[in-house]
Amino acid sequence: SLINPHLGYGLLGAPYVRLGSLGIIACVFMALIINKLRTKDLIIFLYGWILAIAVISIPYSWFKFHTFIRIGGVFAQADVFACFLGCALILGLGLWTLYPKYRQWLMLAQLILLILLILTQTRAVLFLVIVLTILLAAQLTGKVNINKGVVIAGLVIILITSLILVGPSRLTNYSYAKDSVSYRLNLQSFALKQSYKRPIMGYGLGNLAD
Repeated sequence: SLINPHLGYGLLGAPYVRLGSLGIIACVFMALIINKLRTKDLIIFLYGWILAIAVISIPYSWFKFHTFIRIGGVFAQADVFACFLGCALILGLGLWTLYPKYRQWLMLAQLILLILLILTQTRAVLFLVIVLTILLAAQLTGKVNINKGVVIAGLVIILITSLILVGPSRLTNYSYAKDSVSYRLNLQSFALKQSYKRPIMGYGLGNLAD
């Protein structure tokens, strides 16, 4: 954020930060520091932080952009917002087993995150959330009541699938999805060919033309 300040995008600045070796090294060191924290504390912190961002993003998006179509929240970028929401939804499944007393509030929080994720219309994250939910539910059945695990997983999958089917056409339009995937594959192909020219700072999405 300090190296690439940009106040024009949104509350947290530019989402299009450069993705070079320095950024990867920074992420590795942050991961090593975070690894010293208790897993439970880390999950609570991340979930609460993302949930707060999600809630703030509702009025923020309306007052700044006057629409909830492809909502990008405080990031002003739907795909970035969707990645955060997807992570929180998966973390919420872990909290479900850790804090049974707060499941009513947790269910409400999960519903808010899920609705916002649908509104981002980001297909890849929606697909990954469904797959990871199934895998996590299968893993948790050995640790919690199997009936509860199956029911919870089933309800989540049904809800997500139902919202996708009745959601925006962008999520179900095959032609649009095909063009979108082809565009990204071509973009990544060119990016790989250019990456050796600037291995330290990189190019990143903010330098799409380059």
